[in-house]
Amino acid sequence: MTEGGAPVQLDDFELAALRNPFVVEDFMLLYSTLGYDSRASKRALVRLHTRSDAESLDAEASSWRLLNQEGEPVLSGPLMPLPKTFGCLLWEAEFSSWTTPGTYSLEVTLVDRDAGELAPLVSEPFLIEPRLHYQRTFEGIALLNAEARRATEDVGGGYYDCNSAMGEAYSHGAFLAGLSKAYQRFADDLTLTDRDRLREAANRAADYLMLLHNAQTGEIICQHPNRVQGAESGDGPHNTFEGIWGLLNYAVVFKDLEPARALDAFNRSRKSYQWLGNQGIYYPDQASAFMALIHQYQPTYPVQETLFRTLNDFLREFNPRQWGRSCGRCIPYFEGLWYCLRTFPDHPDRSRWESLARDFNQQWYQEMMQRNAFHILPQGGAREWDNTEDVPPEIYPPYNFYASTQFGTMATDAILLARITGDDSLERMATGCLNWITGLHPGVPRNSTLPAATGRRLTAAALIMNLPGARHIRTWTYWGWEQPEIEYLSIVNGLCIDDGDWYYSTREWRSGETFIKHDGAYLYAMALYDQYLEENRSGVTSLAQLAQYE
Repeated sequence: MTEGGAPVQLDDFELAALRNPFVVEDFMLLYSTLGYDSRASKRALVRLHTRSDAESLDAEASSWRLLNQEGEPVLSGPLMPLPKTFGCLLWEAEFSSWTTPGTYSLEVTLVDRDAGELAPLVSEPFLIEPRLHYQRTFEGIALLNAEARRATEDVGGGYYDCNSAMGEAYSHGAFLAGLSKAYQRFADDLTLTDRDRLREAANRAADYLMLLHNAQTGEIICQHPNRVQGAESGDGPHNTFEGIWGLLNYAVVFKDLEPARALDAFNRSRKSYQWLGNQGIYYPDQASAFMALIHQYQPTYPVQETLFRTLNDFLREFNPRQWGRSCGRCIPYFEGLWYCLRTFPDHPDRSRWESLARDFNQQWYQEMMQRNAFHILPQGGAREWDNTEDVPPEIYPPYNFYASTQFGTMATDAILLARITGDDSLERMATGCLNWITGLHPGVPRNSTLPAATGRRLTAAALIMNLPGARHIRTWTYWGWEQPEIEYLSIVNGLCIDDGDWYYSTREWRSGETFIKHDGAYLYAMALYDQYLEENRSGVTSLAQLAQYE
């Protein structure tokens, strides 16, 4: 095309906008490239990504088929329109009713009102099986990942992080919480050797955090002084908050297995909490979670009144629309509430607590699932909460806007709230958050994937690197420590937003780095998710039944 004799370059979007009718390249198929847990909801999304209108698509005549490994259809259905979300026009293929384990692919036939059927969209093969996340990602993220990242003693031990020789306290805290929760959930499924490997992984993270703990003040500093100092590193209360989170989870889980370490972690956490109070720092959601863990570790410790006070402060103030939904939040909102409802069945505030939880579910979570096609809570603040139709603005640096830690923590919150309220529809949000990490998000450029994708400009890809047999996002290629064999799994920072569009660039190192904080939040959520799905399969529907089940 020329303008005044000079050539004019048009991008894919502009070229597609000139075309009518549609071609299949206008669409992409979004799905969990890892696969789906057979016990959970299952869905894929079709995204129109090169045009801004959908008028010529005959959605009612379009359809999808679930194909088995032999290419035979086992289930089919219509495409259902969804609310526009994050600038994406979307349709849903929902196949939750299919629970038979196996290898499958999804085929979508789109119909243009003028041109008729288009060439089908077809996914890569994926698994449907029970305990999918445990079976496919636990060893890589919890064991091989930890072993590959072991730091030397001259830099304090612990782990190397962020594709570098850094070793930040806050990421170790999240990783330790995830390792501890994974041990609590999966130890009985492991061989004795793997159980010892997981225990050693948690011990290493706990020892590093206690090394960074100032015994006089209680502050947990950012990292060992011999570590490489990254541009984003620095001391601050976030290190102490998330260090407490990791150490208290460790103390609870390893109280009998590592009594001396667990007691040391418990006492240091209490000292660190006092340091936060001396600084005038108080967040009631985090405080109630800490108090619940302290009481769980030592029920005779005089913390009950503080637990109830911090919980009531949290419930009075909770407003996820107004609260900053940080990309790095790793401490769930509802840990304290869930613990109190289970532990103090006769508390006089119980009915009020349960009523508030039901209100939160309807006012915030159910409402958001109705208008957010990905079934997640948007990161950011009130502006991002109110407008989920458009691509979010760059209120954070673009590499941080959809970082993965938050999705693990949102999944945990959805599971806890489902347990508290008995509303199993919240499973869809927990699954949506985990599916975002495993590929069901707005998509990535094909040249940023492994194995290399062909065809459309954008494709589905997981945020977990080195997934065997699944497409995933390439990680940043620079390493500040000797790169081990690529065999472990790790979760990279999430999608980026630049100039009003989604992108993922290996040139932007922070968007491609791996981060044990993401791994820890994912492990924590995965353990609760696996238990929740098993409880539902076993018919557990009440707190009394759950206590008996556990």
